[in-house]
Amino acid sequence: MLVKTNNKWEAVRAIINTLLKDQQMYCNWCGQPFTPWDFPCCENPQVGTHATHIKNVIEQNRFIKDSRKNEFASTEDKSLRWGISLPPKFFKELCDAFENIYGEKLLKDNKDLHAFMKEFPQFCVCEKV
Repeated sequence: MLVKTNNKWEAVRAIINTLLKDQQMYCNWCGQPFTPWDFPCCENPQVGTHATHIKNVIEQNRFIKDSRKNEFASTEDKSLRWGISLPPKFFKELCDAFENIYGEKLLKDNKDLHAFMKEFPQFCVCEKV
């Protein structure tokens, strides 16, 4: 059960925990619900629950952090920088749930993005925000 709070990141954490309890299996690549009679669903099926996809993304993020050339995970000429990495369907459901409950966008600007990155470092691809 979600309870309204004045702390945005507490609310996000509660929504994340609720989403992670969802046992519906779906393809992380195309977003389609998993149905054994309609498998494979796309050219790169990645079937699992929110929890399994999040676990895999967190492992991937650790690898990406270690493989970047600098602590900001930017390109060599610093023209592009990695930020966060989340499964697309999970991120959409998180943003939609937050907007439905609180009536505002989850990440309105760079300030919100940086706060999210600091609050949830497991989803952050760079070492320094």
